[in-house]
Amino acid sequence: MAAALPPDLPRPEVARQVLVFAQKPRRRSQLQERTGMRHAANFLARHLKPLLDAGLMELTMPDSPNAPNQQYRTTRLGMQLLSAWPAD
Repeated sequence: MAAALPPDLPRPEVARQVLVFAQKPRRRSQLQERTGMRHAANFLARHLKPLLDAGLMELTMPDSPNAPNQQYRTTRLGMQLLSAWPAD
């Protein structure tokens, strides 16, 4: 299965930033800060959730999605997408 960006992402450049930065597990706040997004709920709904739903990112503690120390990381599928991403 080829990796593809979810069609409902409003800003693919933000998705790329998140996928690159999350190659090492990161907290939502770290990902949000890296992208310059100010509102947590907006960042989660418009950027992080579509990446999770597409299998491009995963939770480090999937059984506890609301854990205070939850982190997110890029999956193998997400890494495949990054490797195929056209250079700027």
